[in-house]
Amino acid sequence: TTTTTRFPSASAQKAISMDENFADAHGILGMLYINKGNYEKAVESGERGASLAPNSAGAFVAYGSTLMHSSRPAEAIPILEKALRLSPVKPFSMSLANLGNSHRMIGKFEEALPFYKRLLNDLPNHLTGNLGLTATHAQMGRMEDARAQAAELMKIDPRFSLERWARTLRYRDPADTERVLDALRKAGLK
Repeated sequence: TTTTTRFPSASAQKAISMDENFADAHGILGMLYINKGNYEKAVESGERGASLAPNSAGAFVAYGSTLMHSSRPAEAIPILEKALRLSPVKPFSMSLANLGNSHRMIGKFEEALPFYKRLLNDLPNHLTGNLGLTATHAQMGRMEDARAQAAELMKIDPRFSLERWARTLRYRDPADTERVLDALRKAGLK
C-alpha cells in the first residue's frame, strides 16, 4: 500500500499537486486539517475550494464546516446558507446539521431548530441532527423536549456514549465543546 492510499491528506495533497484547481480536494484537505487541529490551514483550504468552484454546494459545505469547527460559527452561517441555496432540494446533510450547529453555537436557538428538523425529517436516524436538536432544546430550557429527543437518540443507537462521542468533537474553542456536552448531559445522555 502506498502512502497516498493510507493517508487521506496525502491523497488530497497529491490530487492538488496534479491539479491545483481541484476544488473538492481543497475541501477534503480542509476537513482533514480540522482533524489534525490545524484550523488556519483548514479554513484556508476550504476557502480555496469554494473560490475555485463558486457554484458547488459541496465546496461551500466544506468551507462552512471548517469555519464552524474553527469556532467561527457566525462566519460559517452565510457560507452554509449558500451551500443550501446551491442545492435546495436534496441538500447535503452536513449543510443542514452545521447550519443548526452554527446557530446553536451563537445562541440563536430558534433559528437552529428548523435546520435540525428538516434534516431529521429526511434522515430520522442522523446522529448529529438528533444530538443537535437535543442540545438545542436543552439550551433553550425545554427539558421535556430535550429528554424526549435524547430518548429517540437512544432508540436509534442504544449503545450511544457521550464520552465516546465527545472524543470526535473538533471545535477549536473548548468552550464550544463544553457547552454542547453540558446540554446533552442535562438532557440525560451519558
